[in-house]
Amino acid sequence: MTTTTTRAPQPVTVGVDASPSRTETGIRHGVAMARMLDVPLSLVHATAWPFEGIAFTPYELTAAREDASAILARAATKARYLAPDLRVEVHPVVGSAALALESASTQSSAVVVVRRDAGVADRLLSGSTSSRIATRAACPVVVVPGDIDPPTTGPVVVAIDADSPTHGALAFAFARARHVHADLVVLHATARGGAEQGRRAVAEMIAGWRADYPEVEVTTLTVEGTASTVCAEAAHGARLLVLGRHRTTGRRMPWTRSVARAVLAHTPCPVVTVPHDAVDLAYHPRAAAMQPSGGPVY
Repeated sequence: MTTTTTRAPQPVTVGVDASPSRTETGIRHGVAMARMLDVPLSLVHATAWPFEGIAFTPYELTAAREDASAILARAATKARYLAPDLRVEVHPVVGSAALALESASTQSSAVVVVRRDAGVADRLLSGSTSSRIATRAACPVVVVPGDIDPPTTGPVVVAIDADSPTHGALAFAFARARHVHADLVVLHATARGGAEQGRRAVAEMIAGWRADYPEVEVTTLTVEGTASTVCAEAAHGARLLVLGRHRTTGRRMPWTRSVARAVLAHTPCPVVTVPHDAVDLAYHPRAAAMQPSGGPVY
């Protein structure tokens, strides 16, 4: 006998910074995701310590909290204007933005962060907020380019590795493609000479998903080449690129480092990283998760 545990809906969390344009971009995408999942919207802003190892004085701490609260108040006003139907929560934090969002991810349905620019995003292993959250969060993370308008047409592309768990990435990609009425491309990179074997493996992996989502038009694409190059090329023309990853911080999917360098830094579309065991975002009923979106489609 199988027992199903129902958890309370957890919010979509948006990382907010001092930039009004990036904040609005993040909120718009957070609203779209929250409406898809029928959950509240949570806004987090972190004010970092001025110097590592040096604490704020009581006056500086009060000023930092007031500054964070003011930034969040403006963001909440924007969110409530864009989505008066959603419940909006605000959480000012004094400390590291990356640590604040990583902590929030344990109680979130998804986290949305806006990529500042290619130079910041490209420093994958040197501590940028978007790259750290994308590889460490306990829930799916949407990294949105902040310097261009993300596309609103094109397919959802999900990159899978036949030798690694893919349930979370496929679940997110199929649900999102259905939600925005987009085609789905299942992408697999293989070594030279392995295309035919790769096509057979991918067909077996997604057979059940095709049956569960008959309304989603699915194309499989097996390409000989490195995963980083194949994914970076596929991101052009896509409205969304979905990558799987391990939940634990010490283990990453084989392609995580190279793909993230190639894709997160320059891709014109949002990139979602999904823990492999986030099988179906599934404490949300499918009927509620498929309601029409009132925000941007990507």
